[in-house]
Amino acid sequence: MKKFAFASSVGFLALLIAPLGAGDPKPLTADEMRAEYVDDIATAHELAAFADKFKSPEAYIAAASLLLKVEAQSKGKMGELPKEVTVVGADGKEKTESVGAAVKLSKLANEWFDSARGVADPSLAKEVEALIKAAMKREYLDPEDKDIVERGKAGGPANMRRTIQPNDTQVIKWKFKANQWAAVGMTSGSALGIKIVGPNGGEMFSLRGARAVYRWMPRNDMTVNIRIHNGTNKPTTFNLTSN
Repeated sequence: MKKFAFASSVGFLALLIAPLGAGDPKPLTADEMRAEYVDDIATAHELAAFADKFKSPEAYIAAASLLLKVEAQSKGKMGELPKEVTVVGADGKEKTESVGAAVKLSKLANEWFDSARGVADPSLAKEVEALIKAAMKREYLDPEDKDIVERGKAGGPANMRRTIQPNDTQVIKWKFKANQWAAVGMTSGSALGIKIVGPNGGEMFSLRGARAVYRWMPRNDMTVNIRIHNGTNKPTTFNLTSN
């Protein structure tokens, strides 16, 4: 029964990471595909969270494969992160912290492959290792995809990971270009509040949860405030991604 369940989930993995077919009726433009990367990364983090909770090696492999797909299609480039984040503590006092370096997708993928090995049942160790090797060798570029050149020119997603303390708020200012799809994605270990506030102070998006993805088309160059609030009673790590 255990091997049957594992085989079934492997089929799900293959469907999940299949490239966009050349015959799709409405292929995404390069600009739209860059926005799709944010959703892919959010999905990968959800799969990894599932894998951690249920000790599922196949979910870790699927998550890592999604990251490798994004890195391959964006030619290994990372978008530019904001330099600083403003942290507003529960006492209302503010301080500024450095954001640090972006999280390289292939590095995180390799960590998840190691996690897959760590949670695998000993009787399935060979099958898990075979899946990992296949995922690492897979060609994630569709030869019929002509937009890969344009996506590579613009760079890849900007991916950051931070920990937020109970009742703190972290504010990240992020710049977006006019007439190009903008996307922000957030995943976290527990439900957090996320708000995106425009340059005029208007609220563009608001959600409380463990996953959020928001896309829009700016008419002008703009800088938005992304506010992450931890209303829980424990520190929480979150991943924030933009295209």
